[in-house]
Amino acid sequence: MANAPTLIERDGLLAGVMNPVSTLTVAGASVCMGILFGASSDWHAPGSAVPDGSYALFRGDNTSVEVLTDAVASRSVWYIQTDDYFIASTSQRAIIILLQSFKENSEVYSWMLTSGTLGPGFSWDQRIRLLPPDSKLILNREQWRVDIIVNPVTFLASNSAKKESKRRLKNSITETFSSMKIETDKWRLPLSGGVDSRAIFFTMLDHLGSVPRTITFGFKSAQNVERGDAATAKKLASIFNVPNDYFEKDLSEESIGVVLDRWLMAGEGRLAEFSPNASLQVWKQLYESGCEGIIRGDQAFGCRKVKTPDDVWRNMGIAVLDDYQLDSHAGKIFQSFATKRPPHLQKKSNESLEEWRDRVNSVFEIPTIFAARSDLKLAYIEVIQPLLSKKIMQCVRSLPDDLRTDKSLFKEIVAARFSDIMFSTYRAEGKTKNIFKSRAVFDFVCKELRSYGAENLFQKEVIDYVLERVVVQDVVTGSSGGRSDIVRLFDKCQKKMTRVFNKNRKLDFNVVAFRLFVISRMHRILIEDAAFLAKRIA
Repeated sequence: MANAPTLIERDGLLAGVMNPVSTLTVAGASVCMGILFGASSDWHAPGSAVPDGSYALFRGDNTSVEVLTDAVASRSVWYIQTDDYFIASTSQRAIIILLQSFKENSEVYSWMLTSGTLGPGFSWDQRIRLLPPDSKLILNREQWRVDIIVNPVTFLASNSAKKESKRRLKNSITETFSSMKIETDKWRLPLSGGVDSRAIFFTMLDHLGSVPRTITFGFKSAQNVERGDAATAKKLASIFNVPNDYFEKDLSEESIGVVLDRWLMAGEGRLAEFSPNASLQVWKQLYESGCEGIIRGDQAFGCRKVKTPDDVWRNMGIAVLDDYQLDSHAGKIFQSFATKRPPHLQKKSNESLEEWRDRVNSVFEIPTIFAARSDLKLAYIEVIQPLLSKKIMQCVRSLPDDLRTDKSLFKEIVAARFSDIMFSTYRAEGKTKNIFKSRAVFDFVCKELRSYGAENLFQKEVIDYVLERVVVQDVVTGSSGGRSDIVRLFDKCQKKMTRVFNKNRKLDFNVVAFRLFVISRMHRILIEDAAFLAKRIA
């Protein structure tokens, strides 16, 4: 059972937080969801300094309201202003419920089909907007005017020697964690065999003196794979006498339809990424065990090496229809899904390829893709990302390109602390498979796309063209007999889902069918949301 909601009514403002945890910070009519890093006592007052943290921050009084995002909008905030209401929320669905109406945004359909996302700043509802990273929305209540201040992402390499750059980066990480106040016994640290979670582990150990209980995810069969995530994490935790729990991702006994609908409603269909996390059983188990939240290792220390602009678009998951090889017939079929990448994501004349790559990571990939992944967890537990603090981001953006590429300097810092413990070479989540080829998924997707609602959204010619080209086969991940659809089908498949086109730039029609399914199913869910209050009142 969820925690009782927190409700606040003051100065003509109304705020509500569903399933709050102890880190929820409230002062007057102001609410911080997430965590602040060393904020001043007046953090809640409109007009006061913008604090560092991993949060969505809402503050107001009898004259104004401010809504703030953290340095990279790791937690999404949506907003809308009408003649009568101003609503800001971490949930699009909540806004639609309160408005009691839904106005579809067909521009999202193009982005979902080609990139598997809602696109840069878009919502399912054409009236709702996404607040950008590192921004402050100010509502003047008397004039009923909204102004938004956005701090631009800029990279300006300092002239510091590498040794000095390393010292500054280490200090920015230490200072961030030193100001992080949480009850570690109520939190968990997901620990893999990689770099990011290991950095959090040793920073908390060295500078806070304690580390939360660690957890590792994966299939049952992957627990003892030599040099795998699970074995490496277990070894690391054991050396420092920190408990490590292994959560199996193949525990669900539910049908694929039940899992898909829960996944869509919890994540609001922001990302057509169907992975072992989709059953949400792990997050439910953590919540029921008394865990209030997890400390994620999401970071922006520098992205993979790129050689061409196309590499940037691919790495950031920003695909449009023109990126695919389509014959004339297919081009005509999908013409209505054509869109263009917006100007603010294009390379600036004074940017290096690496600066552009990492800027797009901050203004698109993290607030659009990473934040959408967090939404699934936030339906159950809190999520904070200390490696994305503004203090750290400012330091990273002062590094030269070579020290950012492949997070080179960051890796060097982490490796030096654990030089005697190898990093993992195998993920605990299994090998990549295309789950969309499975009969169970196809049958459920096909039923939705042949529904009256889907045929009103898309031309029948589009649905026919896609379904005729879907490849169906039995996909089994090695689970024993008698298990459910979801157990047999789940395997690691994020690469397939975030990048619908392969190296030959050809459409994967199984993935396209699934993305059309997401659009159709979410359209139905949001229409039901718009009618929710009317039904309750009746």
